Amino acid sequence: MSQDGVRLGGFTCWRLAVILGYAVLFTAITRPREVQDTLIWLLKPFPFLHGRRIGLMVSLTIRFFSIILDQAEEVRLAHRARLGDLKKNPVRKAKFLALPLIRRSFSQAEDVTLALVARGFRDDLPLQIQKLPFSHLIPLFFLLGSFVAIWLLSLLKNSFFPG
Repeated sequence: MSQDGVRLGGFTCWRLAVILGYAVLFTAITRPREVQDTLIWLLKPFPFLHGRRIGLMVSLTIRFFSIILDQAEEVRLAHRARLGDLKKNPVRKAKFLALPLIRRSFSQAEDVTLALVARGFRDDLPLQIQKLPFSHLIPLFFLLGSFVAIWLLSLLKNSFFPG
């Protein structure tokens, strides 16, 4: 185990932690409806992609991810209560944990589908997307400015300290 290997492994773990942290932050502060509207807006130039369906799938995934994790914990505890954790075959363990979780997920997906149909959801209606407010563009200007500043600083550093 070399020092470079430890440094590279630590850097990789740090990057994964930052990505996970940003994902948690994004899902904590963004409403699913905003995610759905954004995906519809981003996929609008591609006529072969159904933006409304994809947006609905992503927003429902964000909304129900914690419920699926809770169900996985329930299935794991039930499996453990039946002494299933004493068996050493990992394939059988995975089968006895995955199949009930998949069954519950499909059952819940069917309930959500029936609820959407009962409320009159249709994806063939024309889209009415609001214009992007100027207040949403301000962080992009700051980001662009910071990139330009970093680029200029790197040019200055290279001109003063060549090589």
